[in-house]
Amino acid sequence: MNTDDDAEDYKKKIKSFGVSWIDAWGGMDICREFGVSSFPTIAILDETGRVAAMNARGAALERAVESTLRAMRARQQAKGNGRGQ
Repeated sequence: MNTDDDAEDYKKKIKSFGVSWIDAWGGMDICREFGVSSFPTIAILDETGRVAAMNARGAALERAVESTLRAMRARQQAKGNGRGQ
């Protein structure tokens, strides 16, 4: 998330810094929407965009990512099996 005031300036910055991850711009509104009150804030999202974990660090971050990926794979497998595959 980025709270810069100017969207065009933000786009230039992420391009110049080579940001390769998904980032969102929306000023303070997006922070309020996601409950972000300080930086850095780490949000792990599932395949639907639902927040699966917030502010995990170190080993807890690894566990949260692994857990989210496992759940995503299980849902994808269930969908595939539901179609007779």
